[in-house]
Amino acid sequence: NFFNKTFAASPNENGLKTLWLGFTVILISGLPVLASFFLNGPVVTWTLPDYLTSFLALIGLIQILIISALTPILAGFTAAINTINKKIKK
Repeated sequence: NFFNKTFAASPNENGLKTLWLGFTVILISGLPVLASFFLNGPVVTWTLPDYLTSFLALIGLIQILIISALTPILAGFTAAINTINKKIKK
């Protein structure tokens, strides 16, 4: 952000910060998936799985798919904006 002078760092560093932020969000979104696998098991058995945890795992997997697709794009935008800002300041 502008108060912490984030864009004063190098484009490479800001791109890596964005990638780490995406990785952290993926880890948090993966918690319902891990809970579903822990409660229901990774394979189908004779008993029906818990619907709530299965639904939350499905939503978590969809979120992980979208986040993992958008994070590298946003990291590239961050690095590009940082490069443009450095050229304007010179």
